[in-house]
Amino acid sequence: MYHIKNDKRSRRSAELIYTGLMRCLERKSFSEITITDVQKESYVGRATFYRLFDSLSDVLLYQCDRLFEQIFQKIRDNPEATMEARTMAFINGWIQHHKVIEAIVESNRIEILYESHIRTANELKEFLYRNSDMDEMHAEYNTIMLTTMLAGVFTIWVKRGKKETARELYEVLCDALLMFYESIAKWRN
Repeated sequence: MYHIKNDKRSRRSAELIYTGLMRCLERKSFSEITITDVQKESYVGRATFYRLFDSLSDVLLYQCDRLFEQIFQKIRDNPEATMEARTMAFINGWIQHHKVIEAIVESNRIEILYESHIRTANELKEFLYRNSDMDEMHAEYNTIMLTTMLAGVFTIWVKRGKKETARELYEVLCDALLMFYESIAKWRN
């Protein structure tokens, strides 16, 4: 878990630690990096690290949560956008900050991305279904299915060398959802 207070000094220290971790990842795999490595690279003391984070994985979780907040703020700033535009903004937001996804995938810690998606599921649900007449139960289930798909899509995107554009990822996601819903419709009949 991370414990970042909402003050400038804590946020700055957390950013330095994240930057230090990213620098370490340029030379070593995640499993080889120690807190001492990050401490040396970030010039942040060991006590400060442990005041803010319990582990190195928490640094990545914190960054994911921050990215979600930044992405959702951009979406909130444009409330009249279509579902396609909001989804494209979501995908583009993650593509622009691909380093954190790469670090998660390369460290084989995809659960960090998934956990961050889960932690922001209510915001995602609001983003997806704000103008919908879908009931709460269905919205929750649909959100968790989409959350799982998005974590998987970004994982494969990194493993494939980040070749696909945001538009192509959007099309992949739409095709997968369409195939899923068509399969369900066939099973119901």
